[in-house]
Formats: sequence, C-alpha cells, structure tokens
Amino acid sequence: QGPRLTNNDFSTTADFNLYPDSSKLYYWGLANFTTSYSLRIRNQLQGGLGAAYNFVNTPSAWLNLSEGIIYEASNLNTADPEKNQYQTFRNSLRLAYKFVIRNALTFSGTNYWQPALGNSSDYTIRTSNSLGVKLNTWISIGTTISYNRFNRTGSENLLFTYGLILEKYF
Repeated sequence: QGPRLTNNDFSTTADFNLYPDSSKLYYWGLANFTTSYSLRIRNQLQGGLGAAYNFVNTPSAWLNLSEGIIYEASNLNTADPEKNQYQTFRNSLRLAYKFVIRNALTFSGTNYWQPALGNSSDYTIRTSNSLGVKLNTWISIGTTISYNRFNRTGSENLLFTYGLILEKYF
C-alpha cells in the first residue's frame, strides 16, 4: 500500500428493537456515527425509526427486511466547501440474512439502500457479506467482503477481510 493513506474509517451504532407481540413484525430505532477517509466523510450522524419483518427466523436460517426513515447530518470533504455541510432525510431499506449449514458453514449479510427523499441522485449503498467455516467447537475461519458507495461525494470502497475467529463462552 505504500505510505499513502487509503482507508481510516470509524463507525459506531446503537440500535433497539421493539417486539409488540409474538408476530414476525417489529419496530426498530437507531443512531449511527461514521467517519470515512475513503468515502470523504469527515463525520456523519444518522438517526431513525422504522419497521422490520422476519420472513424466516429459525436457529439455522434468518431472513429479514426492514424499511424506515432516517435523518442524516454530515460534514463532507468535497472540492466545493459550500456543499460540505448538509442535512437530509433518507429512506432506509435493509435486507439482512444468516444461514447456517450443518453447524459448520455460515453465510450472513446486511445490505442497505438509502436514497435521499426528493433527490434520487443522492444515495448510499452499504453491503457487508460474510462466510465462516467452523474448524472445531471454538475455532473458525472467516471472510467478509464489504462494498460502500456514497454517491453525494462520488466515492466508493471495496473491503475484503479474513481471519481466524476464536469463540469461547464462560
């Protein structure tokens, strides 16, 4: 990679779910803070509410679709300083899944499409999809591929990670 900085991202999220009864429908809320060198986001704050539906919810398969409205306030790193600070409301559509095959192979992912309300050329795409292979009861190997596009700055990144996962519960 050399001495040039290519990525220095930070993100933290707080979320909650409200299950009013035993149905598959529930309500969610979230607050998210992000900085991203590669997407040219100095700081971004998002907060919102919505509803979600579990199409499948078993120990070996989970498929969920959620929809809601989020408020976003951002400070960007663009060539036009007048466009660096902005606020908008976005539609937030999420598809999330997790499939476990024979308790040894796990596919999981979370994928967002977030267009600004009233401006179809201002959108965000965030995807993160993983594959894990269990080697024994507490050791796995895993890989994740993430793609992010922030159309307001014309920036995108593709991140590939892999590693060893040690899980032990006491």
